[in-house]
Parts: sequence; structure tokens; C-alpha cells
Amino acid sequence: MGNTHCVSEMTLESLTNKAFSQGSAVHGDLGLALEDFTVHLKSIITRRLGPDPGQDTAGRFVAGLHVDDLYLAAACAHNSAPAWSRLAAVYNDHIDKVSHAVCSTHQEAHELASSVMAHLFFRDREGRSRISSYDGRSSLATWLSAIIRHQAINQRQLKQNEAEPLDSLPDIPNPNAVSALEAVLFESKYGEAITDSFKWAARQLSERERLVLALRFEDEMRGTEIARMLQVHPAQITRTVKQAEVKFHEAVLTRLTARHGLGEPAIEECIGQMLGTAEVSIAALLHVVEPSAKAEPAAGAQSASQASAARSAA
Repeated sequence: MGNTHCVSEMTLESLTNKAFSQGSAVHGDLGLALEDFTVHLKSIITRRLGPDPGQDTAGRFVAGLHVDDLYLAAACAHNSAPAWSRLAAVYNDHIDKVSHAVCSTHQEAHELASSVMAHLFFRDREGRSRISSYDGRSSLATWLSAIIRHQAINQRQLKQNEAEPLDSLPDIPNPNAVSALEAVLFESKYGEAITDSFKWAARQLSERERLVLALRFEDEMRGTEIARMLQVHPAQITRTVKQAEVKFHEAVLTRLTARHGLGEPAIEECIGQMLGTAEVSIAALLHVVEPSAKAEPAAGAQSASQASAARSAA
């Protein structure tokens, strides 16, 4: 990870250039232009910190990223054939090892491992290759481990129903997948620390933020539906969701460090278990947080459960 001590002495542009140079030194020329890497990095900053985080905040964020891995993932996201070859060369053994660890048979592990690269290459509902969702906050190995675990859950779910290609799966995790990931959290050696950090982070959110997240991820309402219910513009809901996600994740990491004394390797292991996707993270939050910490809806607004009941009755 980057050195955060000298961030104030470097501009965001110089940090970006340094990250690009460091990534190319490790992985070689993968056909990724500096301009494209810069745009990719800025999109991550906006997604995680909001549209105008400030130079110092953005600089500290970039300095803490796994820039070698981010350079490789960004090149893959820009459809670089050498980048995909490099990704396979570096991580195929890791993918195979994790697949065997989470599967009960060699055949299942082989099927899972051989599907991972295709899953990352195929585009999501927004038209981007799925590997572009990697943001460098954890190592690429840790992020891949979380993806593989999630795919293993989906694979088993499919076999319980009917044999279907993994690519027919919806992008948003189903409740069974969320429950299985939660089981991993609570059974891990860091389960108590993670649970405490989730609850503490939830209490850092405002009542309105918790309500919007509950409606968006627990009740799976669209932003326009939530905006209509709360009588605000849909753009305000979008901003609230993004800001609340950033606040929640940063609060979790702060709690893991300050309260539980976890160092970088331990936190990376935790991240691999709880940050597979934003939807899974928020869904897990809503299931582990104490009922008293959930939002009380503002006057005139329905609660998440009331909204769910109303839709069921419709």
C-alpha cells in the first residue's frame, strides 16, 4: 500500500502518476494509457468519496490503495489482452487454490475456477466489465477470494434448482448468498470484531441514512420509488446512498483499527469476507445491526417493513 505520511507534500496528479509508474514497473506495459488510468482512478475516488472530496482527502485515499493491483485491473477493464494474460499468469494458481478451499469436490472446484475469469470479463448491467468494480482498497488477491466465495455460493444455489450457466445469475446477491456470507463472517476468527464494527458503523449513520439504505437494499426499492416516498428529488437519494456507503465502510475500518487493534493483514482478511460487493456489505449491515440502531422513519414516511408489506399487498 502507499505511504500516507508524505501525502500533504504531493498533489493528486503526482500521486496518480506515481501509481501508474509503480504499476507499470511491476506488471510491464499493458497498453493502458496514463490518461485512461487517471480517468479510472478518478471514477473510483468519486464513487467512494463523492464528487468533491477535496485534494487532501483524495490524496490520502489514493496513497492507501494497492496501486500495483489497481493498474492491472484498470488495464483489464480497458480490454487489454496483455493485461488479461498477465492477470491469468499471476492469479490462476490463487484462483485454483481458493476454489478448492470453498468447494467440496475437485470437479466443483475445477468448474468454479474455470468460470472466474469469464465472470470478471463479462459486462454488468451498466455495461462495464465486472473487474472494473475492483477499487484497490484491498489487495487483488483478497478481492478475488471474496468473488470466488460468492460465485461458489451461487453455483451451489443453481445446482439446487436446475443446472444453468453461472452467467445467467443476476448481479445483485440473493438472500441465500447474503446469509451464507454472513455465516462466513460470524464463524471467522474475526467474527466478534466484525460484528461490533458493523454495529458501531451503523450508529454513525443518521436516521435518514439508515432509512434510505434499508429501503434501497433490504426492501430493494428503486431510487425513484424512495424519492417519491420521501418527497425529494431522486438525485438526493443517489447522493445519500453513496455518502452513507462511504461513511459506513470508513467507520468499519476505523473501528477495526482503533477498537480491535487489527493491523493491515488482518483488516485485509476481514475486507475479503465483508466487502465482496457494496450490496452484500449493506445487506449484512441491516441484518447484524441491533433493532434499536435502525432508523425510525420521518413523519409521513413509511418504514422499510411497511413499504415491503404495501408492495406485497399491491
